[in-house]
Amino acid sequence: MPGLHNIILLTTHYINNLETQIIQFE
Repeated sequence: MPGLHNIILLTTHYINNLETQIIQFE
Protein backbone atom coordinates (compact mmCIF):
# COMPACT_ATOMS: atom_id res chain seq x y z
CA MET A 1 0.00 0.00 0.00
CA PRO A 2 1.92 3.07 -1.24
CA GLY A 3 -0.67 5.31 0.43
CA LEU A 4 0.22 3.95 3.86
CA HIS A 5 3.93 4.43 3.12
CA ASN A 6 3.32 8.09 2.24
CA ILE A 7 1.38 8.62 5.47
CA ILE A 8 4.29 7.17 7.48
CA LEU A 9 6.76 9.47 5.70
CA LEU A 10 4.57 12.54 6.28
CA THR A 11 4.07 11.64 9.95
CA THR A 12 7.81 11.11 10.48
CA HIS A 13 8.57 14.42 8.75
CA TYR A 14 5.96 16.20 10.91
CA ILE A 15 7.36 14.72 14.14
CA ASN A 16 10.91 15.68 13.15
CA ASN A 17 9.76 19.27 12.55
CA LEU A 18 8.12 19.38 15.99
CA GLU A 19 11.30 18.11 17.66
CA THR A 20 13.36 20.72 15.80
CA GLN A 21 11.00 23.53 16.87
CA ILE A 22 11.13 22.37 20.50
CA ILE A 23 14.95 22.31 20.46
CA GLN A 24 15.09 25.81 18.94
CA PHE A 25 12.51 27.07 21.47
CA GLU A 26 14.67 25.91 24.38
